[in-house]
This record gives sequence, structure tokens and C-alpha cells, in this order.
Amino acid sequence: MVKRLSDMPEVEANHLRRVECPSYDDTPPLPGKPLAHRRVVIISTAGLHRRGDRPFRPGDGSYRVIPAETPANELVMSHISVN
Repeated sequence: MVKRLSDMPEVEANHLRRVECPSYDDTPPLPGKPLAHRRVVIISTAGLHRRGDRPFRPGDGSYRVIPAETPANELVMSHISVN
């Protein structure tokens, strides 16, 4: 779940406002197949996993595979954070 800065404690919101965000060219670094024909991986530190999967614990460096057909209501987040 993405939080709005206005919903965060002021100290944290001000910190995020000061973070410099990188900008990227629109041109891909390598030529290749159109996106529809590629395999895409999203890596997150949010502790997302399917209901019924083993939850993430502090210091856990493992990962969970979430199949593309997983319904959104079957996803849970075991990483407690302001983000």
C-alpha cells in the first residue's frame, strides 16, 4: 500500500521530500523484444506474499514467488513499515 505524504508523520514526510530522485532516459539501455514478449520481474522489500505462504521475519533474506494470476485480495504484507 502506498501512503500519501500528507498521511505520514511530519518528520518522515519531510525526510522523503528532501530525498533526491534519479531521472532516467526513456530509451531502453539495450534493444530487445517488445515488453509484451518479455518476462518481467518486480523486486520489492515490502514483504509481499500470498495468503498461506510463510510470512517474512526480521532479517529474512528469502523471497516468495507470486504467480501473475494471483488475485490482489490474496496478497498480504508481512513487512511493517510506514511505506
